Amino acid sequence: MEDLNGILSCVICGLEKGGTTVLSELIRQSPSVDGRFECGMLLEEDPHKWVGTVHARGIIDNWGGTPAHLEAIVNQPTFRGRYKVLQDLLGTNLPLYDKCPVYLKHLNRTLYRANMPAVVIIRKPWAVYASETKMRHRYQVGDFCRKYNIYMEGLMSAMDRHPGRIHVTSLEALCHNHLASMDVYAFLGLEWDSSYFNFSAKHSNVRSGGFDDSVITEWSGIISSSLMEYIEQQTKPATDYAYSLVTNYDGD
Repeated sequence: MEDLNGILSCVICGLEKGGTTVLSELIRQSPSVDGRFECGMLLEEDPHKWVGTVHARGIIDNWGGTPAHLEAIVNQPTFRGRYKVLQDLLGTNLPLYDKCPVYLKHLNRTLYRANMPAVVIIRKPWAVYASETKMRHRYQVGDFCRKYNIYMEGLMSAMDRHPGRIHVTSLEALCHNHLASMDVYAFLGLEWDSSYFNFSAKHSNVRSGGFDDSVITEWSGIISSSLMEYIEQQTKPATDYAYSLVTNYDGD
């Protein structure tokens, strides 16, 4: 396990369209960390394998990198050296966060590779599916349910093997209660400011204004109640497990 203290604050993961970008936006409000979205550096031990993935392309599209930066990453023998290339790219000495939804599927392996913590965000599966279908209109519901369950299996496996290193929150909790955001900051050892809840977006694909109910109700009207019930049935054990890990801030 590689020591990444001081250079990697955390990994951020969850389902695609499950809230990982807005969670990274919340964390990015802190003046003590920096980063962009889609990195996935820890998915591959061998940087030559990583550089051929869509995540490597994100260094150019989202981090402002060039092919020369990718070459520099490939030439680094350690994860610390590869993240240092990204620090230099951003012109910062701050610890980075590495946001990549697919880390959740491989979270156990990811946490064995380096000693950083992980922040996981979950969202009701039918809401994730509705957001996905806005992007991919022919996304088969059966394929989605299998993917959702596999990702939650990744969470379960990692929770069993890495106690204390994973904080699980939900998009619903972040939207309904400031304490959920504060707990993310406390878990990462970051100083909280109440202004962070109503952030001005730094990511181009996140709206400013922070968290409110419109973030979690966008799926309303996109899928039928019968389809929602079907997704709920197909993912219920996984969903129940994941939400059991989220603090109940309402006391219900």
